Amino acid sequence: MSNDPAFLFYDGDAARDVSHMSRLERGCYFDIIQAQKKFGRLSEEIIKKILGKDFETCWESVKICLSYVEHMYFIEWLENSINKRKLFCESRKNNKTVKKGHHMLNICESYDEHMVNANAIEDVIKKEDEKEIEKRNQRKRDISGHVPDISGHSASASASASASGIKEKIKEEKAGADQGLTRGCLAPLDKDKDKDRKRIKKEFIPPTYEEFKNYCTENGFENIAERAFKGYFEAAWHDAKGQPIFNWKQKLQNGWFREENKNVRNAATGTS
Repeated sequence: MSNDPAFLFYDGDAARDVSHMSRLERGCYFDIIQAQKKFGRLSEEIIKKILGKDFETCWESVKICLSYVEHMYFIEWLENSINKRKLFCESRKNNKTVKKGHHMLNICESYDEHMVNANAIEDVIKKEDEKEIEKRNQRKRDISGHVPDISGHSASASASASASGIKEKIKEEKAGADQGLTRGCLAPLDKDKDKDRKRIKKEFIPPTYEEFKNYCTENGFENIAERAFKGYFEAAWHDAKGQPIFNWKQKLQNGWFREENKNVRNAATGTS
């Protein structure tokens, strides 16, 4: 199968990112979407070439919407959407080739390459939901049992209740997806439920202190880990403007990981 040119695009994702931008800056943002779809994660030098003379004018506004890992920039929701599309296409490819030991061409002469078998998609949805539930349960256990008492507070009961509510909503969405499946075809998707499903998966669960500190250490900012974690923890994971945090790594990259905050190495002892 050739490379799939498509991916699932929710306008709300882009609208949230570009709400503070001018029209020129929004154009640069969508240029980066196109480049990331084609090339994957991008270095700053590549982005300079993509944006050309508009780089100096627009980069600061665009940069705060990008995630930054190992010297590469990328739009996180776009990367997730592309990866999910790849999983879907691989499932469709396998389903087309094999179904209970028979080639799909022997099953139906009117087979359309753009149609997929409902049973295969159902399996993908179930596996994805089971992994998501287990991941959230594990994160909830980590947060409840391993957050250090650096702020004088324990993990709140509201965090547990929120995680429990997320689990129930995912079960409801799963049941709705099962009802929409019929043997050999897919019922039309409910757009509202599809959006609700995406919102649930993007529900924020705070990191443990160990995970937070390890990320700071890996990037050379171990000395600010405790101070930054305490600030976010006491603010119930809201930023300085009172906005809820959805991507704590991005907040660190854009707010804390600055040259003046880097670990200072002691020349005599060789330690930070």
